[in-house]
Amino acid sequence: MYSTISLNKKIEQLRGLEDHGYSIAHYLLMDDELAAEALKVALLEISNDISFFDLSLKAQQTILQRIVTREVFRLTNRQMMG
Repeated sequence: MYSTISLNKKIEQLRGLEDHGYSIAHYLLMDDELAAEALKVALLEISNDISFFDLSLKAQQTILQRIVTREVFRLTNRQMMG
C-alpha cells in the first residue's frame, strides 16, 4: 500500500531531484532551454505517480534519468523534423 504524501512533501522531493535531472538533460542537449523543458516534462510525469514517492532516492534518480533521457530524445527528434 502506498503512503499518503502531502503536496508540499511531493514538491520538496521533486525539487531535490531537479539538479540531477537538469544535469542529465543539459549534458545530452547542451542547451539550457531544452534541458529545462525536458526536465519539466519528466517532473510532471513523475509527480502523477504516487508510488514514485515511496521509492529510495537511488531508485527515484534512476527513474528520473530514464524519463529525462526519453524526453531529450523526443525533443531532439522534434527539432530534427521541424
